[in-house]
Amino acid sequence: DAETPIIKRIASSILADITHLKKWSKAPAINLRDTLGNLVTLDQFKGSYVYIQFWATWNVASIEDLVFMNQIHAKYKNKIAFLSISGDRNQEDFYRFVQNHNYPWQIVHYNKKFSLLEKYSVRSFPMYFLVDPDGKLALSPAYEPNRMIGYFDAIINSGKDAVKDFEIIRDYKGE
Repeated sequence: DAETPIIKRIASSILADITHLKKWSKAPAINLRDTLGNLVTLDQFKGSYVYIQFWATWNVASIEDLVFMNQIHAKYKNKIAFLSISGDRNQEDFYRFVQNHNYPWQIVHYNKKFSLLEKYSVRSFPMYFLVDPDGKLALSPAYEPNRMIGYFDAIINSGKDAVKDFEIIRDYKGE
């Protein structure tokens, strides 16, 4: 509500710093192409939880987590959307890897959109986020797939506010 443009810019910058990737803040937009050239956006998952993985083919932990994600995807695919975003600098490595593996969820390449990696503060691979059905960050960052099973079960059993309820219960029990 400031009258001068400079004060508005300063206030906007401070607000962005305070809320950047904070829990329940709006998740940064994602607009990338899949291996078939189809546009994949975060908005297309609106109404569902989305588990986002930033990964790379050269990272052993990423590859191990892809194997585990493949297993849990079968159990949770009807309630939770999965989105894996490769941060490989060489796009050909990404395409070769994806062609040799049959992952049934959306897998895209960041396509040298460094701003996306910056918006999600990706500093290492793998890195995860859980976005709620309203497009807000429910867990920022989220845990690796094997530690997300409790959250995923809570989502399936409790519905939209499951992550909030799960967190409150965990805090209350002191776990």
